[in-house]
Amino acid sequence: MLTRRMLVFAAGSTIALAGTAALAGVAKELMGTRVVHWSETKPAGSGDVTWRVYFDAPTSTLLNLGLRATTLAPGATPHPVRPHSRPIESVLIVKEGTLEVTLGDTNPKVVRLEPGSAVFLSSNQWHALRNPGKAPATYYEVDWISPGMNGERQF
Repeated sequence: MLTRRMLVFAAGSTIALAGTAALAGVAKELMGTRVVHWSETKPAGSGDVTWRVYFDAPTSTLLNLGLRATTLAPGATPHPVRPHSRPIESVLIVKEGTLEVTLGDTNPKVVRLEPGSAVFLSSNQWHALRNPGKAPATYYEVDWISPGMNGERQF
């Protein structure tokens, strides 16, 4: 015969197991030291914007660390032309071509980055990117989410 106590225990165990399963589906495995060769990355996207992801995972000190290479066709932008912001921080480094970076929303400043140039985008910095050149532009982007940032996961 089932008692009320047994039913409460069973219900609590089921909820706990469901929560653990859901957490396992959300949380990624911590990334340790990793080497990724260009030949191991797979191009994604199509047409005017393609990218290759080197990694996108939590580390022992960051909630997430991402590295990708993006190539823009002449005149292309990786996201809406209107400046937008994200709660993460990132660094962009131009490998080849020219990258036009618009900083700010109400009084935007446009900066052109040549190969070897870099820009740090702080958390919630309004920005837009575009390739103003006549040849493809490729840049590397490193972004991260650290504890205490606006994008922090809640477990």
